[in-house]
Amino acid sequence: MARGLFKALLGALIAIAFQVGASAAPRSYTCHRAAGAIVIDGALDDPGWEGIPWSAGFRRFLAPETTTPQRTLVKAAWDDRCLYIAFRIYDTDPWATKTARDDSLWEEQVVEVYIDENGDQVNYREFEINPLGAVIDLLIPKAGDQADWRKCAGWNAAGWRTAARVYRDARHPYWVAEMAFPWDIFTEAKHRPPRSGDVWRIQFYRIERLRPGGGAASDAGLVATSWSPTPDFHAPAHFGKLVFAR
Repeated sequence: MARGLFKALLGALIAIAFQVGASAAPRSYTCHRAAGAIVIDGALDDPGWEGIPWSAGFRRFLAPETTTPQRTLVKAAWDDRCLYIAFRIYDTDPWATKTARDDSLWEEQVVEVYIDENGDQVNYREFEINPLGAVIDLLIPKAGDQADWRKCAGWNAAGWRTAARVYRDARHPYWVAEMAFPWDIFTEAKHRPPRSGDVWRIQFYRIERLRPGGGAASDAGLVATSWSPTPDFHAPAHFGKLVFAR
């Protein structure tokens, strides 16, 4: 009886902690102007990335009581031409099989960027890339409409450039995803390029899965993490804030 009561109380505490985390204030990241050029090659050794800080670590959602996720970091910069975003994804086994443009990459391992440039928390843009460098871009009219994802993927972000590179460091293996978004993509932004002090809503996600043993990937091995606390993927009210600065 005591053990059963303990389990029930523990379950209740976990549920409360999850609700508190999901309702926490959205995170903010100050997006500084790049001091030099950025080349999209997955190396992150360009002058433009110098001095650009990494974000705080990602947090698990959907099943916060289970395994601690591997570390994920992200950073962003901008110049007169583009918004730049880079991920560093620590992973002992980075894998993917999908290579086609606009495939269902979230069924394997992937990182994602959601951008709502006018902050209306209705329509937003979704971008994904996997360790093989395959990508998908979607324009989502509102949360829920992503169910018809093939229709949403009919939109293409003209000029969007990406790169992925795997680093098999013996102690801390990781992979890098790097992206450049031309300002013309963001048709609902107040200013293009943005002005110092402009705020966009943005969210960063990582999907980690166990490598399937000859079968399809399963949600049983899913680890979902986000930069800003959220109860779900398509929850624009929980997107974080990207604050532009010079």
